[in-house]
Amino acid sequence: TVIFAFWDGEEKGLLGSRYFAMNYPDIKKVKAI
Repeated sequence: TVIFAFWDGEEKGLLGSRYFAMNYPDIKKVKAI
């Protein structure tokens, strides 16, 4: 699985950032950030 995530300083309410942080994939399976 490949995950691409983009955020900017103008993101309204940090919705995407907050969702990603709360639903982060299993860190043991992450090969690169």
